[in-house]
Amino acid sequence: VSGDEPACSAWVENFRFNQETDCDDSSIVEICYDLLSSCPDTAYAVSILGSADGDAWSIVLNSLFGHTGDIGDSVFAGTHCFHWNAGRDWPDWEGDFSILLELRAIGAGSLLGSYYAHNPVDTDPPSLTLSYPPSPLFAGDTAIWSWTIDDLFPVEDYFEIHLDWCTGETTLTLGSPVYQWVVPPEAEGCNVQFTVAGRDSFCNWGADTCWTRIDTTALRCKVLI
Repeated sequence: VSGDEPACSAWVENFRFNQETDCDDSSIVEICYDLLSSCPDTAYAVSILGSADGDAWSIVLNSLFGHTGDIGDSVFAGTHCFHWNAGRDWPDWEGDFSILLELRAIGAGSLLGSYYAHNPVDTDPPSLTLSYPPSPLFAGDTAIWSWTIDDLFPVEDYFEIHLDWCTGETTLTLGSPVYQWVVPPEAEGCNVQFTVAGRDSFCNWGADTCWTRIDTTALRCKVLI
């Protein structure tokens, strides 16, 4: 730059990210920012790193997609959005998360600015714990299952249950953590399996299962992993 021409300046605004809540068996985070420049035809270098504590920036976001022209050494002014599969890079996490964006000049590599965004990320399934009816059970008894869901972001009014025995099965969605079942005569002598599944607000699913043999074997419970 010479004469009266001003040097180019560039900066970032509206740097943000949010985890999607779609129930698609993945933990996808959308990352967006606005790059502004006094020289809109000039390319810049943009890089990002993650942190679980907002201090140590050691988490490499490898599983990015849809980021062509948004990350790397050829980024131009404009609004940029791309996605990160958080469940692949940072599984079993539930809590605050931070992302650092660094903007650099091409060539000299001088740092033009560091920008930070913070939001919850949840890739950890909730823990469900069943309380089960006493045993033994007999035809005509009312079996009552109840359960709790442990998570930072639980959904407490939607559960899926599945009850399976020798000659029948029942699958239902429930709005409360309790289910009552009158044992039918045809279930005598059967192994009965009860499974409940629940999710958190980011659509991570957890489950718990219990078994009993009607009128013979005490109920036992096992957490599904």
